[in-house]
Order: sequence, then structure tokens, then C-alpha cells
Amino acid sequence: MARQSIIYGYIQGAEWMSSDIHRLHRLNRETIAALPEKDTFPELSRGMFAVPADASEPSASRNQIIHFGASIYEVELEWRRWLEKFEALLRKLYWFNAVVHLRTEMIGDHEYDWTVDANQIVHFFNDPPRAATKWFFDGSPRDFDL
Repeated sequence: MARQSIIYGYIQGAEWMSSDIHRLHRLNRETIAALPEKDTFPELSRGMFAVPADASEPSASRNQIIHFGASIYEVELEWRRWLEKFEALLRKLYWFNAVVHLRTEMIGDHEYDWTVDANQIVHFFNDPPRAATKWFFDGSPRDFDL
């Protein structure tokens, strides 16, 4: 019998330090919009993500929080692959930190945290900006022996 697993969390987007503070937010929105509608197991698809209002709207916050969540049966069987897909996405985004929660019936609850290496943040302000490719990782196991 398949067991339900729930993945949820957020990515805190970076802001552009100029007159157009939402530039990086728009680039993040474009990156999320480019994710596939359907993906192979373990899934990382566009429908998992909720990106806040368009940064050009006056009510838009200076801080961008990209929320995500999904129920994927027994994702822990391929957890390392899901984390690799998630980190490939992080390499395309402009962000400061990201948190993932994994809740499973089979192996319990686990938490993962990524924080951009401070030396990478300067790349956000190049023209064109470059996404961070180095970070600090802390969390539960990346692979489960099941």
C-alpha cells in the first residue's frame, strides 16, 4: 500500500538593490513559470509553487516568499533525486534562504535548510544578475535506506 508524503516550505527571494527593487522577483516568477506542468517521479512541477502578486503592483511586498507544497506518494523512496531537482531550481533563482519540510507516514518528519553563501549575494547585483550556486545546507538525511 502506498504511503502519503507531504513536502512543503518556502524560498525567500532576494531583492534588487536599485530603483527597481523587484527585478529579481520578476526573474524568479519567470523561472517558476518555466517549470514543467507535469514531471516524472519524484515530481517538481509548476503547480507545486505559489508566487506572490506581480512585483509591479503597489501592494507587493519588498520581500518575496515563494511557497510550495505537494502530496507525493512515497517520495522518500527517491528523496535524494527530489532534493537534486530542488537544488537545480535554486541554482536558477535569486534567493537568500529556503526551507523544506518532509512529512511521511513511513519515516516521520524531516526538515532541510539552505542559506546562500554571503559571497554569492554580490552576483545578484551584476547586470545581468547571476543566480547563487553556492550555499550552506543543514538538515536531515538526503537519502533514506528503505
